[in-house]
Amino acid sequence: MKISPKFPFLNRCAAAFRAQSDNACALLVIAWTILIATPAHAEVCDKERPNWDGSPVSLVDEAIALALGPTGLFFIGATAVAVLFRHSIGVGIACVMWAFYITALIMRGDDVFEQAVAEGCIGNPALFVGLVAAICLAAVLFTIRREKRL
Repeated sequence: MKISPKFPFLNRCAAAFRAQSDNACALLVIAWTILIATPAHAEVCDKERPNWDGSPVSLVDEAIALALGPTGLFFIGATAVAVLFRHSIGVGIACVMWAFYITALIMRGDDVFEQAVAEGCIGNPALFVGLVAAICLAAVLFTIRREKRL
């Protein structure tokens, strides 16, 4: 009985399993299963980070990727405009938008995201969160209304 005409080694392994004489065949079947499962992981990283080069993403790389994405650039621009005009309410709104974005980023828990983190194409966003907190703190301190002195 032939298992697969495309993979003749599987037919030999099936015969060896029936005869229970070849332990190396088990290793071949395990290796074949791993090779079959590999494109699924690559597919996850193709969806999340299409230009990923295969190396694990560091904290700095992840911070740059999050800051230079469309959402990050929009919030950077909104914060910069509010600081430029020294508008404290605008800075408050921008910081609340940053908080919602970071919450959505951290609380994301779907299977695709977890597989992409396990594969290494998405890194830890801790550095990005720290930078955003520092930017918001500096913006709030810069636009705070002070008492006028004589």
